[in-house]
Amino acid sequence: MSDPYQSDPYAQPNPYPQPNPWVDPTATPATPPPPPFVSPDTPSYAAGSSPVPTAPPGPEYGYAPTSAPSYGYAAGYGGYGGYGAAPTYVPVMPVPKTNGMAIGSMVVSIVGATLLFCYGAGSIVGIVGAILGHVARKQIKASKESGDGMALAGIIVGWIVAGLGLIVVAFLVVGFILFANSASTSSYTSPYN
Repeated sequence: MSDPYQSDPYAQPNPYPQPNPWVDPTATPATPPPPPFVSPDTPSYAAGSSPVPTAPPGPEYGYAPTSAPSYGYAAGYGGYGGYGAAPTYVPVMPVPKTNGMAIGSMVVSIVGATLLFCYGAGSIVGIVGAILGHVARKQIKASKESGDGMALAGIIVGWIVAGLGLIVVAFLVVGFILFANSASTSSYTSPYN
């Protein structure tokens, strides 16, 4: 079984090499690190051997520092453990608070829509939801809170429910009046007369 991380010895070189996407074209090229310092006190037999290297000053692994902001991992292999720079994080802007009256307006208007078929009781609840939506939109403009869409939904649904509720109540009133008139005008004769 071959090692999946080894390169293929029979692979052809790529005639179209891809540029490194992590290289900043505006960055200055990195200068090679200076050779390690060999002390004059080093014995002559050790002068030819490779001395213990010290950390070169400047950027690690020859990468030039960039002035452009980076998201996630910086240039190199990314991650920790000496393979690249530590990730840089971008601060997140705080989300504005949602106006509670806007949420209440939308919920009350939806509840009014469900109560619409209960003899038009949803019309009163719809009016309350629409008024809450108008008040919420004024508060949102003043305090720069979020929730303007919910307040607008509460206004629209509230006024539609109020209008439909008034139509339902009007049909009920007309129905009761017609029923009362038909009952009083009917000539019902008792068999016991």
